[in-house]
Amino acid sequence: MIDVNQLIIRVGNALVDDTFTLWSKDFHRCSLNDALAAITLAYPALSNKTVEIQLTAGQWRVPLPDDAYLLLSVNHCNGYGLEQAERERISHLYPDWRRQMDTRPTNWMRNPDDPLTFFIFPSTQSVQPIELTYSRYLHVSRDADGVDIHDIYTPLLFDYLMYRAYSRDGQAEAQQAKAAFHFQAFQLGLGQSDQ
Repeated sequence: MIDVNQLIIRVGNALVDDTFTLWSKDFHRCSLNDALAAITLAYPALSNKTVEIQLTAGQWRVPLPDDAYLLLSVNHCNGYGLEQAERERISHLYPDWRRQMDTRPTNWMRNPDDPLTFFIFPSTQSVQPIELTYSRYLHVSRDADGVDIHDIYTPLLFDYLMYRAYSRDGQAEAQQAKAAFHFQAFQLGLGQSDQ
């Protein structure tokens, strides 16, 4: 777990702005949220969460929880494994698949039109628990918040916050060079580079 307040203080000290006169804590929090979004886009499993939700009888479209960004997997329904299938294949084999019901589903499908929902086939005849793993949207709103990812990602977040601060104050050539250095360090930490 990354302590947001400690990270922001570290950035303020590195910028020689420990009173947050040039760059406010709000600015750093906004930059941190952007960094978390970039990391989650690059590595969705980093923010994964596994939950069990209840399917209702006849339900074939399943919404993800409110904090979801992307479905990673559907693990099981009431202890039975589900096989991932392509919607086109199920639609070809069972044109009325949305109306078919059984004691338990056998397949799950990604919804290509809405990444925040998925489909099951066939729908259940009764209420059933289904377990799924999804990538969460990580967001901080207060200094007292923590970021629920491993501490090993602290240097990446630090570099991104430094990049954003120097970019904002980047009129001087030295500031632009510092911004570029920290952004490159962030990209390299993510395993990306513009070789």
